[in-house]
Order: sequence, then C-alpha cells, then structure tokens
Amino acid sequence: MGFMYSDTKLQALLKQVRKDHCHGNSTELARLIGKDASYVHRLFYPRDKKGAKGIGLEIMNACTEAFKLPPGYWDGATITPEHLIAESRPPYKLQPSEADEWTAAAVAIMRELDPIQKAQMVAKMREYKQFLGPPRDGQALQVAG
Repeated sequence: MGFMYSDTKLQALLKQVRKDHCHGNSTELARLIGKDASYVHRLFYPRDKKGAKGIGLEIMNACTEAFKLPPGYWDGATITPEHLIAESRPPYKLQPSEADEWTAAAVAIMRELDPIQKAQMVAKMREYKQFLGPPRDGQALQVAG
C-alpha cells in the first residue's frame, strides 16, 4: 500500500469536491471518477470505523482529472476556512484552571492569525495529534479543536 496523507484534511477536500461537483452524492462521485460506489462511501468513514479507507494518490488523481481541480488542491492551497471549519468541532471554552503556559502560548499565537491561518493551524494541530500523538500536556489541542 502506498503513502497515505492526512485523511482529516483530505476528507474535507473530498467532501467539498462531492458537494461542488456531485450535489453531495457519493454514488455520483464514484460514477464520475470510475470507482466502486461502496469504496467511495468508505472514504468518508471516520478513520477508526471498520471498513474505512484512506484517500491516496489514485483517488486524488481520479478526482483531479475528472473535475479539473486546480494545482495545489490536495495540498490545501485552495482550501478556505469554511471547508475546514465545517469539519470542526464546536469551539472549546477555555477554563481558567486549564490555562497552563503551553495553552496560553497557543491561544496567544491563534489570536494573531487571520481566519484562514487559524483554520490551517487547527488542521495541522489535528494532523500532529493524529499521527504523532498529543503534545506533552495535551492542553493546546483541546483549546484549538
């Protein structure tokens, strides 16, 4: 099996493709990219759900070709905060007792960013958590996600 990219970001991007080009219909997406409908449905499963499939280069290339996606689409170069925010959990309300130095530093950085940068930072933090595990104290991810 080849290298798999972060499913969280790629699922958000693939959901946007499905919405923009297939009226939100996974079966239509499968038909247009020439893939089995069952397989395409499983691309949208949560990663920990039995039968979930990762989004690899074959799917990305099929979608890029079928829908003439712009260069950099799968790298997130064209992603807008609405796409990421739609996949986000409700905002976390920081309690004073949780504001250790790491959390405070992460919040200070986030306050200086524009909405696109904030969405990208949250996506990167989720990737970090998913692939490397949470930071030492885990607090920063709770604030952002």
